[in-house]
Amino acid sequence: MLKFLRDKMKIVLIMVSVVFILTMFYGLGQLGMQGGFSMPGKGEGLARVNGKDVDVFRFNQIMGRLAAEQKGALDPMSLLYMQSMALSQLIDFTIIAQEGGKKFGANAPEVDRAVEDIMKANNVPDRRTFEQLLKKQGFSLENLKRMIREEIVVQKTTQNINSGVVLTPDDMREIRVQHILIKTAGEPAQKVLEEAKKGADFSGLAEKYSQDPGSASKGGDLGFFGKGAMVKEFEDTAYALKPGEISGLVKTDFGYHIIKMNESRLKENADKDKLLEEKKKNVFERWFSQVRAKSKVEIKNPMLSAFDLMLKGDLQGAAEGYKKAIKVQPESPYPHLFYGQLLARKGDLPLASQEYAKASSLASADPYLRLYIGQAYISASAAVSGEAAQAYKSSAQSEFERASALAGDSLEMRQSLAEFFKSNKLSSLLSEENDKIKVLKQRKKLEEELKTE
Repeated sequence: MLKFLRDKMKIVLIMVSVVFILTMFYGLGQLGMQGGFSMPGKGEGLARVNGKDVDVFRFNQIMGRLAAEQKGALDPMSLLYMQSMALSQLIDFTIIAQEGGKKFGANAPEVDRAVEDIMKANNVPDRRTFEQLLKKQGFSLENLKRMIREEIVVQKTTQNINSGVVLTPDDMREIRVQHILIKTAGEPAQKVLEEAKKGADFSGLAEKYSQDPGSASKGGDLGFFGKGAMVKEFEDTAYALKPGEISGLVKTDFGYHIIKMNESRLKENADKDKLLEEKKKNVFERWFSQVRAKSKVEIKNPMLSAFDLMLKGDLQGAAEGYKKAIKVQPESPYPHLFYGQLLARKGDLPLASQEYAKASSLASADPYLRLYIGQAYISASAAVSGEAAQAYKSSAQSEFERASALAGDSLEMRQSLAEFFKSNKLSSLLSEENDKIKVLKQRKKLEEELKTE
């Protein structure tokens, strides 16, 4: 479970070109084949950035692209993570477009050229046909042009930032320093600095006083690093030092640093083109982090807000979000399942099982969801013993049997069930499912033979 979450858990900063518009033709059909999970609380909206609603159609674009990258079925939590990641990318894009729009725009010829490129890439013969295709997607040419203008603004913003980036001699060298981190200013930090300046053993001071768990035991040694590896304030000071020189107190978001320069050397076999691209990326990310920090972002969708809070470790806030999602979508099983998993994570298995039961009562004919509710019960059974464990296992068995009953004569569904039972080491269920698959294959073979007679 949560394979997608494990594979995709990383910071995603969207770097968009006009070609991104092409993903609108992917659609979201793949998601529908993976359990019917849909965007909760449609009337609530997704999010607002600096008081402006984000573009739901662009969100669907990103979801379509992410879905197209997936080869297998995703469990509900992983699908929710996919939605959360899509929203995160959309928020990043919106922030860049809003900030860039203060300086740049897109004129009509630029937009028209982009439209022609999209038509050409999709083998669309003329504007009339193109508009018909857009209409089938619930879209219009004017809306598309609006999105293209935003894409062009993002492009111009990125290009403008990159245009001022050049390699310097410092980019061609790497340095090795030691540092002492003291998280608060005041007399202790000043005292350590004075001892270091007077010639006290820097490694010993780092081991005794540094509050950086990653380097304190190594005498504060950070090893060799190049430009862009450290936060700007630290990096600027470190690169300005001469070998053997010790800095003053350097303030960063982590606290106050005392830095000692040990060695500076040229990078071996340095690829200037690669270094330039890395520097452009670092400069852009620094610019974006500053703009992002000034932006007001509000995730309006309760399910996505709850999931975002959970990822940040705010379990209480996440719980309140899931409760709100339940009120917004009283007929949906998913908020109950997610809330139950959160309660289980907090150790409240009795309440969690109640939410699983509510999810089950609303699951109707969705075999995939039955599997994941059953898996939630299995996880609960592993955390207890005795009669409680047996009760959870019994509930899980019931869900798995319902999933199998709902699969009917679908060979594809049966094979998915077998794969699920195999990965979860449910040998008896796997054996039964394999028998049903064998029967279906024999029937299919017989039907094909009759057609050829």
